[in-house]
Amino acid sequence: MNPPLAAVVEDADAANRRARERALSAVAETPVEVTGLVNYSSAGRLLVVGDEQDEVEKAVRAAAPLSPAALVIGHGREALAGVTTWWCERDAVRLSGWLGDFRLRLEGQGEGEERFDLVLDLTGSPLIPVDMPPPGYLVPGPGEDGVDHALLELRDLVGEFEKPRYFNYDPNICAHGMKGATACRRCIDACPAGAISSLVERVAVEPFLCQGGGACATACPTGAMTYAYPPVGDTLTRVRRLLAAYLDAGGATPVLVIHDAASGAERVERLLAEPSAAAGHLLPLMVEELASLGLDAWLSALAYGARAVRLMDTSQVPDRSRRELAEQIGFGRAILSGLGYPEHALGWLEEDAASSASRVMPEIPPARHASVGGKRQILFAAVDHLFASAARAKPVVSLPTGAPFGAAAVDEKACTLCMACVTVCPGKAL
Repeated sequence: MNPPLAAVVEDADAANRRARERALSAVAETPVEVTGLVNYSSAGRLLVVGDEQDEVEKAVRAAAPLSPAALVIGHGREALAGVTTWWCERDAVRLSGWLGDFRLRLEGQGEGEERFDLVLDLTGSPLIPVDMPPPGYLVPGPGEDGVDHALLELRDLVGEFEKPRYFNYDPNICAHGMKGATACRRCIDACPAGAISSLVERVAVEPFLCQGGGACATACPTGAMTYAYPPVGDTLTRVRRLLAAYLDAGGATPVLVIHDAASGAERVERLLAEPSAAAGHLLPLMVEELASLGLDAWLSALAYGARAVRLMDTSQVPDRSRRELAEQIGFGRAILSGLGYPEHALGWLEEDAASSASRVMPEIPPARHASVGGKRQILFAAVDHLFASAARAKPVVSLPTGAPFGAAAVDEKACTLCMACVTVCPGKAL
């Protein structure tokens, strides 16, 4: 007599869970290449800025042992006793910087700058309006508890601090501009921290503002901007070993779930603990920021044997990063569809956590190549393997508008060899 279907499903789920535990143990000690460090120094000089003087004064009085100064947006009353106080209209305030080096300039009140280590912004609309505020710049939530919590956090930001340098940038392959013409600004538009600016024919990244959001590397079409901690190659080595160990241990239908370290870790832990059979084959991959991995990594994971790649969205993912990831998913789905694979093998976890046949890859021989070289080399190696393993791949695939790669058609009969295209091509493709 055959066993009941429920028992078969339960046995398969248990086997997947055992395989997952063995796979996670196998990659627990995967080394990560070291990177440079960015150092901050803070002596506790605090600027408290707000729209209401009473609110600013209350925060200033509670700021000890920090050394506060006050900026009230609007018309002033009396100065706060023993505290440097300014009043200024909002459109005259110029505030920039980061932990240990915030700079305040008030237009119409002299040309000098005031410097602070920390900023507590109590205004209704932040003076530094970015998705990822600079280190040392806090915008508390509503109510007194929010201010109290922010002050506790600020008191811990006195001393010497360091963080990884999250990015590498190669201007030699940057497609930002040429001969004064701007061609690409994807990294600038994608950065949630406002850390990237244009230098006409190349870009500049301020390492003190960069917080490792990773959207710049995901958006970059040439690989000029890369994620440095950890490098994509190191992460993909871990993915390759994770999938191989899972399959070797008897696991089936592996679905790679990519989540961030801040808010996704707790959610994925709950998800993996669910008794549902749909959770047994989920393989978690924790990254510092969700946008630090892009199309090259996702397609590589599918080439290495993942039957699907799911991104776990959370409220902590910056809006700019989320928009860039959604666009990259669109590019990836177009490629998968052109190769004859289910396009929904790539997408958000929240869209569909199940593994229906229409949303996972067919079983293909796992790729064994190492992910080395630049972004395009990694991407093309993954596509080559997927193409070679496909049953119904198209020779040419149309990608959505704005895709970061493609082909330019040149009419050889009309070309006069003036070389103007070569002169201005920022990506050196011509």
